[in-house]
Amino acid sequence: MKKRICFFSTKSICVVVLKSILLGIFTVLLFCTSATGYALDLSPEEEDYLRVLKPLSVCVDPDWEPFERITRDGKYIGIAADLLRLVGERAGVTFLITPTRDWEESVALSKAGRCDILAFLNMTPQREEWLIFTEPYFIDTNVIVTRAEHDYVANLAAISNETMALPKGTSIEERVRRDYPNVHLVLVDSEAEAFRLVENRKADMTLRSLTMAAHTIKKEGWFNLKIAGQITAYANAMRIGMTKDKPVLRNILNKAVATLTPQEVNEIVNRHVSISITSSIDYSLLFKTLAAFLIVVGMGLAWMTVLRRKNRTLATLGEQLRRDMEARVEIEAALRQSEERYRLLVETAQEGIVVAQDGYLAYANPAVSDITGYSTEELKEMPFTHYVFPEDRELLLDNHKRRLEGKETDQRYQLRVLRKNGEVAWVEMSGTLIEWGRQPASLNFLVNISKRKAFEEKIKYMAQHDPLTGLPNRTLFFDRLNQALALAQRERRRLAMMFIDLNNFKPVNDTLGHDVGDLLLQAVGRRIAASLRASDTVGRIGGDEFVVLLPNVERLEDVQHVAEKIGQDLSQPFDLDGRQVNISASIGSSVFPDHGEDSNTLFRHADQNMYLNKSRFNEKKQHRKW
Repeated sequence: MKKRICFFSTKSICVVVLKSILLGIFTVLLFCTSATGYALDLSPEEEDYLRVLKPLSVCVDPDWEPFERITRDGKYIGIAADLLRLVGERAGVTFLITPTRDWEESVALSKAGRCDILAFLNMTPQREEWLIFTEPYFIDTNVIVTRAEHDYVANLAAISNETMALPKGTSIEERVRRDYPNVHLVLVDSEAEAFRLVENRKADMTLRSLTMAAHTIKKEGWFNLKIAGQITAYANAMRIGMTKDKPVLRNILNKAVATLTPQEVNEIVNRHVSISITSSIDYSLLFKTLAAFLIVVGMGLAWMTVLRRKNRTLATLGEQLRRDMEARVEIEAALRQSEERYRLLVETAQEGIVVAQDGYLAYANPAVSDITGYSTEELKEMPFTHYVFPEDRELLLDNHKRRLEGKETDQRYQLRVLRKNGEVAWVEMSGTLIEWGRQPASLNFLVNISKRKAFEEKIKYMAQHDPLTGLPNRTLFFDRLNQALALAQRERRRLAMMFIDLNNFKPVNDTLGHDVGDLLLQAVGRRIAASLRASDTVGRIGGDEFVVLLPNVERLEDVQHVAEKIGQDLSQPFDLDGRQVNISASIGSSVFPDHGEDSNTLFRHADQNMYLNKSRFNEKKQHRKW
């Protein structure tokens, strides 16, 4: 910024002249230095990088005066444009501007990898997810701008019930949301719109950089606005951001940024925003103004003395009427704003919002129709339990009743909704007690979680079942075995389990291929399941190993009978994709409580019996060879 300071003493004049001489000497030295050019101290890797580097695509904010702007004929101008151009020249890098509609599109293109560089922005944790940054090359203080009648804002955290207009998608928005949750934000599309809302009393304040505030107030003529405070911790440290795959480019640009001098930066700033601050006092003008003021005051006092008595009553009534009119205008504006916010928040919400009262819905937003398939009119005409799954109605009614009675209830719970077309949708509900039409009611929020539930069920099924045969895997089988053991212990009855290992399965895989082997395993699972009762379980725990759970066994002979039946069924030929395959099975069994009282003991006993039978099978097979 340009700053002019005027003094009248001889000593001060000497100081000013001395400063001017020193500044001139410094300027000459700076010119001599720069005349030789800026030869950056680049590493061999950086020099190789620049030799093959193509022009870089740059995304900017197309409407952010005085920092940066894209003109109608496509030129990139502003403080950031001049600084970036200087950095590019010194780094030996060519920048090509990619036109965008607004800043949000520029950010989106950067995230998509279609823009190499964002030219002028603050570094935030959110942006660091996809960008790396240079050192700051422009620092600007942030100030609070209000109307002239607003009090000074010493501490932003101490205010309440006031609104702040901010351009959306900026780092300032992120920081204010995090640091000052007491401030209500009104998001707009541009800096000028933020100032306009404050000017028109539609927002109490805005928070912008000193440069932006000075430029906008001067350009738009909003001289009834003032700077009412500042947040020193929010100084804008503007940097160049680039995608994370360009660390070498970042190092080169940092070296170019380091060559920028304060004089060069100030010259560029003054080229776009010129602010003069005069600290001297023109006493002749002051005396003339004071004399004129005293004359006017004297005339006014004389006139007021004459008219005071006659106009006192009229002035009082006029003032009261004016205040009433202003208050009415403000109240009506506040009501319109409140109604608009309500409509935007409720009517366009993705979550279903309903008010339940006396067994019916007193209100339902459009999202509820999307979830249930019923129109808003249909929803209001039927009891709200009508579209709830029968088994979940008691849960819904109990929570609704307890909420109306002011008792503690589940803050969130899940239930099923019967859609108009007969489909079932899962929703997650939460609610609170409110007063609707001076009567108690519950305000409820519905979130459609059908896709999430379906995904959870799929994950659960995959975690508990063998992907090839669809049979329970080891985890699910042992879970059922432990549950059956607990029941058998309480009811003092037997249960049995079997361990089944296929004979001659490896030759099938080796000669006919794994595809035929997979078909065989699937067919084996189906045959074993067909040999069992509906209450029994067959599972595959790996390779060609299967297990069977018989949860209710009266006699040991019954177990042997089931094992023989399974063995006979598996000995029958399998027709697999036009090929006939013959195998057999070695089966071992164990019975609770005869062979053990826990799942591990029963499993080991059945496994040992299976290996005994497999040894006998191998001995017979070897004997047949001889």
